[in-house]
Amino acid sequence: MSGRRGRVAADGGDFGVDTPLSPRSTSVRRSRDCFTHALRICLIHLADYEAAYSGSFVPMVREALLRAQGQGWRAIAVFPEEARGRAWGRALADELEVAYLPPSRAAVARLVAEEETVILHTHFTRYDLPAALVASRRLNAHVVWHAHSFLRSTPPARLRGLVKYMLGRRLVDAIVCVAPHLVRELVRRGASRRQTLYLPNGIDTARFSPAPPHARAAARAALGLAIEKPVVLHYGWSWHLKGGDLFCAAIAELRRRGLEVTAVTVGAGVEADADARRFGVQDDLMILPHAEDVEQLLAAADVFALPSRGEGMPFAVLEALASGVPVVAGNIPGDTLADELAAYRAVALEPPALADAIEIQLRTTDDQRVAARAHVEAERSLAAWGERMQSLYEAILAPRTLVASPR
Repeated sequence: MSGRRGRVAADGGDFGVDTPLSPRSTSVRRSRDCFTHALRICLIHLADYEAAYSGSFVPMVREALLRAQGQGWRAIAVFPEEARGRAWGRALADELEVAYLPPSRAAVARLVAEEETVILHTHFTRYDLPAALVASRRLNAHVVWHAHSFLRSTPPARLRGLVKYMLGRRLVDAIVCVAPHLVRELVRRGASRRQTLYLPNGIDTARFSPAPPHARAAARAALGLAIEKPVVLHYGWSWHLKGGDLFCAAIAELRRRGLEVTAVTVGAGVEADADARRFGVQDDLMILPHAEDVEQLLAAADVFALPSRGEGMPFAVLEALASGVPVVAGNIPGDTLADELAAYRAVALEPPALADAIEIQLRTTDDQRVAARAHVEAERSLAAWGERMQSLYEAILAPRTLVASPR
């Protein structure tokens, strides 16, 4: 069985760690009529995702599956039982086959007809090994693991990763990473370099777009924010990981400099209130619950701050830039957006540096905002992501057709 795995880059060399898969692989497109119509193909996305809101992740799954369905493939979305009843799941079921299954080999195997060629694409780890075990018993099954977030560095986590990714060398066709540093880290943990590739996230740029003045005023009124005071937005779930304490410290630093802003953190718990008091910014910090209407939050914001201590490649950055909101973030290894876009500033995770960057981003010009949105539309849209992913699937089915991006 080991001979049929790890062949994604069999004829074109390794994919570049810092270069995403091309969304316009002409060799792949020429090959479509040669094999996709001769096979009964089933694409199954298995995601350990149960959040109340779809975010930008569920639309990515939808994009990949609808694109495959348009090719005549059978397309199925799988989530854990805990996700049953979510509004986004019901919406998906209007267009696609949706199943709610435990992350077990037996449950996954029951989905797949013997006569089908199947691609099992897993997200958020719990379905990874069940999918690989199903594929290990079928000659016409292929597996894609998708790495979205930062990796824990504890010795037990590293040992589990070594076992898993060494096993993946034999059982998995490709490991997709949302950021270049994840490629390098997975290879260090035992993944095959030839199987592991960088494919950045995509977002719905129709949903996330700059708010006109009347929408901005309405958003601030709805949230109880003053029209004239700058607003710095932060997402505070996983408070320590998302750098909530650093955010409060940076707001305190701005206050010491005489720059008054309203800080808004979303989804934070009691830690937010404690840190606000510790840094003396309790009167400057508004703590809001989780909300599905991210567009309203971005419409009200002047700057989005993401001083995270660990990230893959966050959707939130792309959503903000597409909405015309400049970003201040910690350095995400391998991410080049900050080198390309003035509206995205990556800095050291230190309060003075974060405060400096927020001050600078409050002066972002309209031209810089437009340039950032244009980049996201061209390179990080759902359409660009979907085309890249479809090219990958077809390369897995016909491994010698993949072409690396010249960018």
